[in-house]
Amino acid sequence: MNFEKESVTFEPQLPQGNWQKLLNSSDQEWIENGAALPEKLLSGQTVTINPLSFAVYEE
Repeated sequence: MNFEKESVTFEPQLPQGNWQKLLNSSDQEWIENGAALPEKLLSGQTVTINPLSFAVYEE
C-alpha cells in the first residue's frame, strides 16, 4: 500500500516463494496510466508502487 502522493520504492519483506500478482489498483484496467509492478515477485526484489495505490500478491 502506498498512501503517499509520490511513488515509493521499497523491498517487501516476503518469505521465500513464488508470489503472483492478483490485483494492482494502478493497472490499466482501473486507470489509463497503468502500472509497472511485476506479475511475479521474488523475495529480496525491489519494487516501485504508484502514489495512492495498493497491490495484492499471493504465494
